[in-house]
Amino acid sequence: MPRPAPSRTPRRAITVLAASAIAVLTPLFGTAIADARPYVLHKGHVDAIAPLVQDGRFQLQVNDDTLLYGPKAYRGVDDVLFAVSDEAKAISPGGAYALFAPAGEPLWLIPQGQNPAAVWAGWSTENDSLRNGAFAGGAAGLFDFELVDHDGPGEVYDFQTGGFGQIMPVWTSDRALRAANPAWKDRWTVPAGSHVHSNWVFTRPGAHHLTFRVSGTRSSDGARLSATARYHFFVGALPSAPPATGGATDGAGVPDLEVDGLDQENTAGATVSLRAAQDPVTDRSDVRWFSRADAEAEWAPLAGAAGATTTVTATDELAGRQIQARLYDAQDVPIARSVPQALRVQGAVPAPGPTPTPDVPAPTPDAPTPDPVPTPAPASAPAPAPVPAPASAPGAAVAGGASSAPPIKGVRIAASAGLRTVARSGVTVRLAAPVPGSRVSAELTATGAAARRLGLAAPDGRRTVARAKVLRTGAGDEVRLVVRPSAAVRARLARSRATAVSLRLSVVVTSPQGQRSRVTRTLVVRGAAR
Repeated sequence: MPRPAPSRTPRRAITVLAASAIAVLTPLFGTAIADARPYVLHKGHVDAIAPLVQDGRFQLQVNDDTLLYGPKAYRGVDDVLFAVSDEAKAISPGGAYALFAPAGEPLWLIPQGQNPAAVWAGWSTENDSLRNGAFAGGAAGLFDFELVDHDGPGEVYDFQTGGFGQIMPVWTSDRALRAANPAWKDRWTVPAGSHVHSNWVFTRPGAHHLTFRVSGTRSSDGARLSATARYHFFVGALPSAPPATGGATDGAGVPDLEVDGLDQENTAGATVSLRAAQDPVTDRSDVRWFSRADAEAEWAPLAGAAGATTTVTATDELAGRQIQARLYDAQDVPIARSVPQALRVQGAVPAPGPTPTPDVPAPTPDAPTPDPVPTPAPASAPAPAPVPAPASAPGAAVAGGASSAPPIKGVRIAASAGLRTVARSGVTVRLAAPVPGSRVSAELTATGAAARRLGLAAPDGRRTVARAKVLRTGAGDEVRLVVRPSAAVRARLARSRATAVSLRLSVVVTSPQGQRSRVTRTLVVRGAAR
């Protein structure tokens, strides 16, 4: 467990980055927000509300597991800005979600299940100082959480999603709603040893300050201990990209890490090729692989797997296990982790997982709301929880169930007039809009002898020549991506005398809960007549 930080955590390695970020952010946030906020957390896992006892004092800190500034560490609340960027923007589908915004209006969502492109904030009472009967109440100790104040535009709503997609309120800043519906409140109870994620909904962009208080009764003397802290959020597009690195990464930046090769079902005994792709590509190449069963808390090294490209055998022992790739820096610190995905083997029976939590009925004004259900604590990077997303917008492709990957429908590829057109304009892809909040990405790889002669494919296989991403989806009947090669690749295509080049287009849709679907198409692009 990381050592709790003092209220101020100066780090010389990030001074320049922090100063440059503050210079850019101050006009937008105001001096009161930007001053002395060296940690801008815009993606990755973090326990935002993390009470603990340090130096004999009960206090609130932030347990930062994003890896944006080095290894997992506790940070002072005033040192942290939570950036809920437009990667977390979604469109209200109406219905039950019209409570937050009318159909078609934007919302900004920190989801209950991880969206790798956005911050994933929750709360935790897992610190050792809170355990082993140190606090009274229940079997292990109970803590009262309270939203004291919200200073910002619009309202903030927090809820969990039930097994059938029903809204289970936790807390809200909306005083009128709290008065009209007792299911929505400003305080809730959390047992010691809990790790909880929920859906945080912001209805308006801008600067938000959320003040929380956590209280508990010390067992040794019955004293009531309380800590209050003001948390700082910015919702919406930042004027420039937030800093993505700290001292531990030597300025190399923190890429997204995506794994290819786990999207299909494998026959027993088959060799499965895995590839961990960085986006953007850095000079780091130390990729290591790990696995764990759903019922296991700790990740274990994946035997025989190493490097950005590796192979494993589809065995009964690996069937159903989550696979994760991690990228390490020169100090042997993991700086990026892929979203865990299960290895599927035909006919194999995976090891049993934990007993599922029973579905909780949707709350009504006449029935009290259950306290939030703890989320299993992540060992390194948490596995996304299979929580159904809100009802889809018109024309959206709806996932087949809580554990299903979202289907990809209506894929259309614009006809190309030839290599020169691809070089100039790229490849246009259209597909039916998936569940709101999904991420869509596309990758173009070159294969075959002609591509190898052009230097577009490696001698022993294929090479990626272009990528495109739509990091969020909202209302609408269709998503459009343009996959355009880099300048160097465009120049080679434009000069090519090849009669045809094979290009493999791969489109990936990742749901808000981290489940992925993929479709591939092979394009034979004709060369210009000579």
